[in-house]
Amino acid sequence: MNPPTIEALRAHAPFLQRLARTLIRDEHQAEDIVQETMAAALSKPAPRRMRAWLAGIARRVAYKKVRTAQRRRAREAAVARPERTPSTASVAQRLETQSRLVEAVRTLPEIYRSVIVWRYFDDETPTAIATRNGVSVKTIETRLRRARTMLRAQLDNDHGGDGRSWSLALLCLIPESRKSALGWAAATTSGVVMTTNATLAGGVLVAVAAFFVGWKAVPASTNNARKDTRVDASLESVRRDRDALKVELSRAQKKHAALLVELEGLRSKEKDREEARTTATERAPEPEKRAKPEFVPEGMEEVLAAMDWKKIGESMSHMPPLIAGLIKAIENGDPMPANVGDIQRWNGPLITEALRAQNAGVTGTGVNGAFTNPAITVNVVFAALKSADHALNEEQARALRELGASTVERDRTRLAGYTEETSAMQKLVEETTLKERMADQLDELLTPEQRNALRPESIRGQVAVDLYGSSLVLAQVARPTPHTDVDGYRSAVERRYANALGLGKDLQPVLTEAVRRWTESLPLEFLETKADGQGLGGPRMSTAHVRATAAHQLRLHEELSKLPLSEAQRKALREHTGLYVPIRH
Repeated sequence: MNPPTIEALRAHAPFLQRLARTLIRDEHQAEDIVQETMAAALSKPAPRRMRAWLAGIARRVAYKKVRTAQRRRAREAAVARPERTPSTASVAQRLETQSRLVEAVRTLPEIYRSVIVWRYFDDETPTAIATRNGVSVKTIETRLRRARTMLRAQLDNDHGGDGRSWSLALLCLIPESRKSALGWAAATTSGVVMTTNATLAGGVLVAVAAFFVGWKAVPASTNNARKDTRVDASLESVRRDRDALKVELSRAQKKHAALLVELEGLRSKEKDREEARTTATERAPEPEKRAKPEFVPEGMEEVLAAMDWKKIGESMSHMPPLIAGLIKAIENGDPMPANVGDIQRWNGPLITEALRAQNAGVTGTGVNGAFTNPAITVNVVFAALKSADHALNEEQARALRELGASTVERDRTRLAGYTEETSAMQKLVEETTLKERMADQLDELLTPEQRNALRPESIRGQVAVDLYGSSLVLAQVARPTPHTDVDGYRSAVERRYANALGLGKDLQPVLTEAVRRWTESLPLEFLETKADGQGLGGPRMSTAHVRATAAHQLRLHEELSKLPLSEAQRKALREHTGLYVPIRH
C-alpha cells in the first residue's frame, strides 16, 4: 500500500485545519499541527478511510504539543524562584530588549526563522527537526548556525557594532539558573524570568538570549589573543556560510528556470484546452430544458421546480413492470432474477429526488414519506404516465389537480392540529390513511391502461413494491413478527417494547399486563393472517394488514402512556413507530 499523494492530502487540508483549531485554539500552532500531520502521513501507507486516519495523526501531534508545553512549564516552575519586583525602568528595558530580539528573529528568511522557533521555542532536538522535515541532521545544524550568524549581524548593526552592549541587554531576559551556567551569576543581581504563553516572546526569547549572551559573554579581563582567535573563527564560519549560500542560490536559480519552463508549458496546454472548450461550446446543441411541475401548491414552488421530473417520470414508468417481473421470478424460485440490476438503475434517480425533497422540508414520515407527499405524488403521476405514453387528457389533468389541492389542504390541516405530545404512531396512522385514500381516488379517474402502467395488479396494495398510496411509507416501519400462537406474538411484542423504551425489571410486570390485555383484544383473524408469499427481503405483506397493525398498536401506545414512565421513556414512546406485524406460520 503506497503513501498518500500530495493532492490527496490537500483535499483534506480544510478538514484538518478545522480539527486542529478545535484541538488547540492557537492559530499558529493549529497550522503547525496540519503541516506535521501531512508530513507524517507522507511516510506511512494510506488506508481506505483517509479522513479518520488523518484525524488520528492530528490528535497525536496535538497531544504531543500539549504534553511538551506542560513539561516545559513544569521545568520552568521547578527552577523558578521568587525575585524582587522589578522597577518601572527595568520593565521598560526588558520590553524594549524583548521587542528587538523578536523583530530580529522575524526578519530572518522563513527557512532559518522556522529552525530557530523549532529549536529554541518548541525545544526540539536537531534530530527531531530533521526527521520532520525529511532532511539530514547536518542540514538542520547548518541552518541553525546560519540563522544565529544572521541574528548576530542584525543585533550588532542595531547597536552600532557593539556586541557587548546588546549581549548585556539580553541578559535581563535570562533566568538566574541559566546565567550561572553561562558564568554570569556575579554579573547582575536583578535578572527576571520571562514567562509567557505559547508565543514567540516566551521560550524563544529566553533560549535565544541565553545562546547569544553565552556566545558574547566574555569577561573584561580576557586577553586580546583569545578574543582575536574567536573573531577569526567567527569570520571563517561566516565565509563557509557564504559559500554554502552561493551553492544553494545557484541550485535555486536553476530550479527556478526549470519551473518557468514548466509553467510556460502548462499555460500553453491550458490555452489549448480553453480553445477546445470554446469550440465544443460553439458546436454543442442547446441544453434540454428541465420539465416543469404540473401542480404547484403555495409554498412548494422552489422544491418542486428543483426536482428533475423527466428522470422521475422515466424511472416511475419503468419500475412497476420490472418489480412485477421480479416478484414473479421470486415466486418461481429464481434466487437471482436478471432484472435486479435494472431496478437498481432506475431506482437511483428516485432516491436522489426523494432525498432532495426531504432535505427541502417536504413533510412525511422518513424519506419515503416526503416522496409520497400529495403534491409530489400528483406531479409523479403526470410525469410517469407521459413517459409511458399514457398521458392524461385535459379532463383527467383538471381532476387530478383538484384531487391534489384537496389532499394537500387536508394534509396541512392534519399537521397543524398536532402538538408536542402527539405520538409519531398517531401521525403515521393518519398520514397513511390520507395517502391510501388519495390512491383510491386516483384509481377512479384513470383508465385501466393507465392504472396498470402505474400499479400492476400483481403488486398493487403490497408493502414496499406498490409505488403509490401508503406502501412506501409502511415499508420503512413494518417489522414482520412471525409466530405460531398468540402467546408467541405477545412475548415478541412485549420484548421489543421493553428494549425500545429501556424498561427495567421494576416496570416489567405492568408492561406484561398491558400487552396481555391488548393482545386479548385483537381480532382473531388479524392474528391468524399469513404472508402472501416471499417479497423483497422478507415475507410479502399487504398494506391493509400493516395499516391495521398500526391502528391496533396506537391503542397499545395509549395504554403504555398511562404507565409510570420517566420523561426519557415517554419521549421514546412518543417517537416509536416500529410496527410489529403478526405473520402466522
